Formats: sequence, structure tokens, C-alpha cells
Amino acid sequence: MTSMLKDLAERQLHLMILGDWKRVDPRLLEYLEGELGTEPERDPIGVAFCLLKIGVSPERATSLLSWKDFEAFCMRGLQIHGMEAIRGLRFKNDRRYEIDVLGIGEKLILLIDCKMWSMRGRSGKIEPVARDHLRKAKAFDEAMRSGSINGLIKEGGKSQIIPVIVSWLDTGVVRSKEGVAIMSLRNFPNFLNSLDELEDFVKIDVDYRIKIRRETPSRNLSVLRF
Repeated sequence: MTSMLKDLAERQLHLMILGDWKRVDPRLLEYLEGELGTEPERDPIGVAFCLLKIGVSPERATSLLSWKDFEAFCMRGLQIHGMEAIRGLRFKNDRRYEIDVLGIGEKLILLIDCKMWSMRGRSGKIEPVARDHLRKAKAFDEAMRSGSINGLIKEGGKSQIIPVIVSWLDTGVVRSKEGVAIMSLRNFPNFLNSLDELEDFVKIDVDYRIKIRRETPSRNLSVLRF
């Protein structure tokens, strides 16, 4: 069944990209609607993850998305992997900061910076952006220790803060000179699948865990049953 759906999805991906859902095979539509709990055309981000689930490559699945779906795709990926997630978290330490997407697991805190890099001069941007993002991660830790971030609660335990940069363009998966993880959007799902095996990227060990205040819930973008 899964292989049949994968074959249908790969052959009819162009129809989904065009938005020509009336011509998509009813068997594929039935699968997508069952997973999403809504019409597929209303949830391209959910469709992309459904295609990943049946074996469609990240390169092809993410071709359904526009740049406007960028942060939401990263957030949905975190939620599917059992993490709480929020967007646009602002805090102040030595200056004002904003985290595009924050993912919170039992022992992991992912700080994700989403970059719409242009092709020109991209390589020259990577290291300065990575340094700034690592600085932001350290400022986040300091702000959490002082209890100055609204919407988050600090609890006992240990966890690791991992700064991650996700690029709309194809960077592959690379490591900055200081160890910050940098990857393209199409590599992000595979990265989430290997969180327990991370060794090469910088991690900040902290003596606390965090959770989101109940009045600041993570956005539940779908009813995906993963």
C-alpha cells in the first residue's frame, strides 16, 4: 500500500504543485485526507510531511512549499517529532533577540534560525550568521537563568541547547567553524530523525529544562497521526 501511494505521489507531484487537485488519484487523496483531517489543498505543509512518511524524498516533498511556508514547515517537523514548538519568541539580554522557531523536547532545546539567503554572496554570509546565532543561543541561556523570558518556565533537570540554521536554498548539511549546524530545508526532516545521534554540532549543556506556559500554547497546525 505504501509503495503504491509513493508511486502515485511521485507521478502526480506536478499536479499537486500546480494545485490541480481534481486530477489527483482518489486513492492518494483518501490517504492525505485521512492523515490531515482536512482537504489537502488547505494544508501544503501537512501534505509535504505525508509524502515524506510514504517515502517521497525530502527534495521532492518540499517542492510543494513556498517560502511563506518556511517557518511553519520547521515548526510542524518539531511537533511531529514530539516536541513543543513556538514561533517568533522575543527576549532581551544584552540586546533584543528573536528566535524564529523554538523547539522544546524532554532534554533538547532547538533554536532555529530560518534564512532566505540569496544565491549571491551566500558563502560569505554563513560564518557571520552562524556566529550571531551562537551568540543568540548563549544569550537565550543567560535570559532563561535570570527568568526574563515571558512565556517559558524553567524547571529542574538537564538539557542541551542546540542552535540550528535552516536555509531555503540548498546548503546540504554543514558545520560552521564554531560548530553550528547549517542545513537546507530539504535536509531538515532527516536532521530531526537523527537528533539522538548528534555529535559534530555545538551543544550548550544547561542545568534546567523548559516548558511553555499554558497560556502560551504551541500552535497545533494539523491532526497528523505520525
